[in-house]
Amino acid sequence: MRNITIAGNVGQDSTIRQTQTGKSVLGFSVAVKAGWGENEHTIWFNCSMWGVRGERLSSYIKKGTSVCVSGSFDTREYEGKTYMEIEVSEVTLQGQAKSQEGGQNNNQGSGVSGNSDYQDDEIHF
Repeated sequence: MRNITIAGNVGQDSTIRQTQTGKSVLGFSVAVKAGWGENEHTIWFNCSMWGVRGERLSSYIKKGTSVCVSGSFDTREYEGKTYMEIEVSEVTLQGQAKSQEGGQNNNQGSGVSGNSDYQDDEIHF
């Protein structure tokens, strides 16, 4: 197993999908800055969190929110491109997303964690 921890900003509001068997999965992308100066670039990670924990965190994972994500890392090839994938075991909100109107905060993010030590039906705030 390859574990990874990243810190970055959520690229767009998270989405909840249902598999054909009825399991729910939260999906979101995280942008991580790499390099510096003229060599600075962004690496994107596609993140997925399964079950009730993902459902409960979905309202907090919004575009622009600063997060720290840990989980199992893998890559996927599609049409000649490589995609970075993380099956999330833990997510910690680092900051608050700014809304488009006037820079107001649109969530109360910090301190919410999806720690893998909790049961699927328990998220402690």
